[in-house]
Amino acid sequence: MESSRRLVKGLGTTGIIGITVAVVAIVIIAVLAVVLLSGKGASTSVTPTVSSSNYTMPPGGLSSSTSVKPIGVGQMECINGEYQVTVDLNSSIYTKVLSAYIYGTNVKDTAIYDPSLNPGGNLVTICFPVNNPFTPIPGHTYDIVLELSNGQSVIVPVKYQGSAPGGIPTVTQVGTGTLFYNSTSGEYVATIVLHSTATVSIESANIVGTTASATSVSNYTLTAGYNTITLYFPPSNSFTPQPGSTYQVSIGLSDGAVVQVAVSYVGNSTAAS
Repeated sequence: MESSRRLVKGLGTTGIIGITVAVVAIVIIAVLAVVLLSGKGASTSVTPTVSSSNYTMPPGGLSSSTSVKPIGVGQMECINGEYQVTVDLNSSIYTKVLSAYIYGTNVKDTAIYDPSLNPGGNLVTICFPVNNPFTPIPGHTYDIVLELSNGQSVIVPVKYQGSAPGGIPTVTQVGTGTLFYNSTSGEYVATIVLHSTATVSIESANIVGTTASATSVSNYTLTAGYNTITLYFPPSNSFTPQPGSTYQVSIGLSDGAVVQVAVSYVGNSTAAS
């Protein structure tokens, strides 16, 4: 006991302060080491994420709709300075395509033709602006996200075909046309939207599988861009359409090409022809 007192007395005030400082320094070094090691361990567990600024998530995330499914792979072409996407969708319900965008980009639709989906097959055409950050490669497949009115979303793969050949008319249908019976004129009337890459004329039209041929065509000369045409068919014993059913119409063009389009029969109407 006496020797301990002599030791403390021998150390003096300066010695005690020195020991205290040393102990505090050791504690600080230990704390810093723990913090550094913890930070290093945490950094290895960080999972990189895609920036939300790259695209907008659809309602409900990217889970695919159970009511609407793509049929095969759609097509994308660059026509008249815009990307035109054509997709075939099978729906089990009545719904509507509200908007669309190219997945992984900010490229959103500028127009959707025949966005209403009926039970069964539906052909939908979506237009996108040419956006420099998005430069598709011919032959490559890209995903299009469709946002539906029921809150679900559909991811549809499309293959980029490149630019439509210049100078050669390419006529495609936009959406599904409508067909009704005009009880006033006694004719079947079909209204169809067609997209053409050049000027071409309609020479003939007939309902596939029947003897019904169009007697007249409004706006029979198609120009580059979108064209709404109306075909008039006389009654035919070989053609008895059922409301809600879809029929094929074969259209002959002045350049020798034949385009087959779809129309859905909506029943009778008293509208003027």
